[in-house]
Amino acid sequence: MNSRLTAQLASFSGALESATTGEEIQAALVALEGTVLKSNIEEQSTASVEAREYLVGEANTRGLSWKLNLLRQVAAANFCQLVRVGVHGGNTKILGQPENIDITLAIYEALIPAYEALSSKAFTEFSDAQTKGEGEPTVHRVGWVNKFLIDAPDSAFGAVSGDRESAASGNRKASDTINEKSSAVATFKASLAPAKPAKEPKAPKAPKAKKSAPAEGEAATDSGSVAPQDIPNDAE
Repeated sequence: MNSRLTAQLASFSGALESATTGEEIQAALVALEGTVLKSNIEEQSTASVEAREYLVGEANTRGLSWKLNLLRQVAAANFCQLVRVGVHGGNTKILGQPENIDITLAIYEALIPAYEALSSKAFTEFSDAQTKGEGEPTVHRVGWVNKFLIDAPDSAFGAVSGDRESAASGNRKASDTINEKSSAVATFKASLAPAKPAKEPKAPKAPKAKKSAPAEGEAATDSGSVAPQDIPNDAE
């Protein structure tokens, strides 16, 4: 990670420690992501895209869903993609150039405590306004906080996306960089997918045998077979 990014990341971490609102977290994030974009434009790293394993949490880890959602958004904002390994648990792979993966994980790990503190503050304010009896909240705290944490980053990353679109619309180099980085990661991701086995050609169906007309002295049965006619008994 270059010195400019390192300095901006330190400033970002400091801003998060003192942030008390989602707007403050958003402002710090937009400023940092602006530096990330400039770094990718100016340095034009030739490093190959790689897949780095990262464990978000075990299957029963509390808050796993919002942490996975947060990491997905951070990765996308930093020219990376998150791939979940398996259906359960938080085993993942982050696809991207090494420096972009480094900044992705640094931002993600700084945002976790910031959003946790914000959710705690928000729930306290909510429960103070929505209490009954002896002050018990009218909703389950864990469910409320989890939903808050899933939704909270959306506005911040929406602002990052809008800022990046503005930069790309007025700067051909920025636009090309964004497209090239995204395309490289998408191509690498496609290369990881297992090849589908070729389908074996189906054997041609044998032609159905035509039914022949019953011979004289025979009658067709309901099933299409023929049965002998009754033969008179000469002894009678």
